Amino acid sequence: MPAEPEASAGRSGAGTKSAARPAKLSREIIVNAALTFLDREGWDALTINALATQLGTKGPSLYNHVDSLEDLRRTVRMRVIGDIVTMLARVAEQCWRRFGAEYALAGMDVLLHRIGWSVQVPARRAAERDEDAIAAWREETWPVIKGRRRTWAPGSASKTSPARA
Repeated sequence: MPAEPEASAGRSGAGTKSAARPAKLSREIIVNAALTFLDREGWDALTINALATQLGTKGPSLYNHVDSLEDLRRTVRMRVIGDIVTMLARVAEQCWRRFGAEYALAGMDVLLHRIGWSVQVPARRAAERDEDAIAAWREETWPVIKGRRRTWAPGSASKTSPARA
C-alpha cells in the first residue's frame, strides 16, 4: 500500500494510524479518512473494509460510528457541499469588500464558472510542479512580457482635447 499523503487542511486526523493500535475512532475521523481515501482511490473504491484497513482497524468497528456505507457516502457528500458553500461565501465576501458588488452564493458560482474558475482548491500542490522552471520563467520571461514601466507618457485624459506629441 502506498505511503499515506498528508491530510489536507480541515481534514486533520484523516488517515492517521499507529502501528501499535489504531487511534480512537469517531465519526469525524472516519469522514476525514474517507475524504483522504477518495482523493487517492476514487469513489468506486470506497468500501467500509478498505477504509477500515486505511485506519488500521476492522470493518465492523466503523459501524459503531456510521450506519452503513450509504450513510458514510451521504455524510461525505454533505461535507464536500458544505466546503463549497463556505468557499463561495468567502469569495462573495471578498468581492463585496474589494469591488462593492454583492452576489448571492448561486450568482457567485455562476460568475466564477463563466470566467473559468472553480471554488474547489487543491489540497496539495501538483506533483509535477517544477520550482526551478518557475523561478527561471519569473527571472527571464516575465520581465519581457511585463515590459518597463513608463513613468511619463504623452497623452491626455480628456476625450475632447487630444494630446499634442
